[in-house]
Amino acid sequence: MRTMFLGALATGCVVYEDDVHVVPAPVVVPADGPPWVDGADAFVWYDAYTGDFPWTFEAWVGDPMGPYDVVDVWADVWDEWAGGIYVGSYQLLPTSDPAYYAVSVGYTGLDPYWGGYTVDVAAYDAQGSYTWITIIPATL
Repeated sequence: MRTMFLGALATGCVVYEDDVHVVPAPVVVPADGPPWVDGADAFVWYDAYTGDFPWTFEAWVGDPMGPYDVVDVWADVWDEWAGGIYVGSYQLLPTSDPAYYAVSVGYTGLDPYWGGYTVDVAAYDAQGSYTWITIIPATL
């Protein structure tokens, strides 16, 4: 048996090891942060068909984790000329563009000629973070 072992060693088999090894690049996951509102718009217009004054609310939003991380966008209306009282909230709906949310609402009770409104447009992400901007809507 010893001769077989020595015979195996005597064959002169040499093993080389390469000292170069590849380290895989780390997977970079964007740090989560609050979403942002790139821009927003709110305006009222006259609908001759219904005889009403619908309000339209729009927002362009984003998030560090991507636009699909945004789960909710709301427009909160305040009456600044009446002491900053809360008037109402309207949920903006997603569109085919994941960064664009919009809604048109008729029969809101908002005065189309009143210039004292402000609108807080807020975006919420899946982790519960949020951010908002305040805009002045265009009235008639």
